[in-house]
Amino acid sequence: MGTLRNHLADAVCLSLEDHHSFQHVLDHLLAVHSPANPHERSCIERLALAELRFLRAVAQETALLELALAQSAPALDAKFQSLDVPTRIAAAESYYSSSKNSPLESIRRQQGRLRRESESALRQLLLLQKQRTQKSREIASNLGEIRNHD
Repeated sequence: MGTLRNHLADAVCLSLEDHHSFQHVLDHLLAVHSPANPHERSCIERLALAELRFLRAVAQETALLELALAQSAPALDAKFQSLDVPTRIAAAESYYSSSKNSPLESIRRQQGRLRRESESALRQLLLLQKQRTQKSREIASNLGEIRNHD
């Protein structure tokens, strides 16, 4: 199982990323949700993948804003005597919003899609676990009825 887990981390993490962080998130989700079969495990892996990609998108958004802050600082400092942090961030965001295909908006759309993927995987996992629990109860109930007849 360890080889499969390492393979998954190798498949989804970029060479610059920490594979152990992804593995930690996956291991935590596996411990919390205790999958009982491959279908449940698949949902947990999808959840971990969506989380990794969401965190990557957040880091990209931060990097873009940092770049825009650095690029806009000289012009803003020359034009204004002092600017507060929210105004500087707004200026950085407007730096990208002026382009037709804003990378910032693309990343934010990606973040929304990844949140929906994460929620979908979690809903499917919870449904599978609920169905499994109900089936187990039905089997236990049927066994009890059989024992009572004997």
